[in-house]
Amino acid sequence: MAYVTSAPVRPVRKSVNFFDPSKGYTLAQREPGRVSFKPRSNRGNTSLFVLYTVIGFVFFKLIVLFHLGAASYTKGLVAMSQGNAAQQMGARFLQVDPFTAYLRDMLSWLV
Repeated sequence: MAYVTSAPVRPVRKSVNFFDPSKGYTLAQREPGRVSFKPRSNRGNTSLFVLYTVIGFVFFKLIVLFHLGAASYTKGLVAMSQGNAAQQMGARFLQVDPFTAYLRDMLSWLV
C-alpha cells in the first residue's frame, strides 16, 4: 500500500555559501540576534595612500639630493624660487627640511 502525502517531496538542493570572503561579503550585526551579509566596500584605505605618498616624496627628495649633492641641490632650489608661482611652490616643497637632512646624514655612508 502506498502512502500519499499532501505536500510533494522537494528535491535536495546544494546549500549556497553566502559568506564567501572572495565574493566580497562580510557579516554585519544590525541589532542583537540579527546577522546579515553586507557587501564589502570597494574603496581603498585613504590614510595608507597618504602615508605612502609622503614616504615616496621624501624618498624622491633623498634620491635627488644624493645624486646632485648638497651644493647643486641648493643652487637648483634657488633657481626654482626665482621662477613662476608653480616653481616657487615646488622649491618650497623640495627644500631640505630637518627630517630630510637627518635621513641624508644617516644614509651618507651609502655614497
